Amino acid sequence: MRPGERSQHARSGFTLIETIVAVTVLAVIVSMMAVRITGTRDKQISLLSDQLSDLLMVYAMRSEHSPSPIGISLDRERMTISLVRRIPSEFEGGDMTWGRDPAVPAIPLPSFIEEQGLEVLADGSWTDIGEWPLLTMPGEDRPEIEINLSWDERTISHRLPPHSMYAIIRDSAVPDSEIIPREQQDLDATGLWQSDW
Repeated sequence: MRPGERSQHARSGFTLIETIVAVTVLAVIVSMMAVRITGTRDKQISLLSDQLSDLLMVYAMRSEHSPSPIGISLDRERMTISLVRRIPSEFEGGDMTWGRDPAVPAIPLPSFIEEQGLEVLADGSWTDIGEWPLLTMPGEDRPEIEINLSWDERTISHRLPPHSMYAIIRDSAVPDSEIIPREQQDLDATGLWQSDW
């Protein structure tokens, strides 16, 4: 055989070393993608949690100070949660309509959270905010609101007590993640009205 010529019987398959190297490279690529996907999902949940907290805080402020009704609504077409308010008609005798509150952008739900994974409770009763906004009327007491987001055996809960401006967040993946607010105490009744606090 002359130099540079190949034998007629040369194998066309992979050697064991080449197969091991290819499998190792694929395993490294898959593990990097898994970390990236998991990290992206955690970032989306963190952002969603912050946005829901902001929405509930503005809802609480508007319910205390706004002269018109305020509500929380779900747009099923876009899968977004929005703060909405009643907008008076432009002409006398016309119907009032609902419009998104410009102070709070609509919050898109991540694609891995289905509509069934969103549960909204008002004073412990389930509410369909996709059908009708969860309302608070001016001058009326606000209900206790709880928004639960569930996916992959995990639940994050945002609870807004009736007289609070801030939501209490609980994550089922983080033990003891709920921050328990201080109980209200009548300082006059307990004799602590002169105490430093």
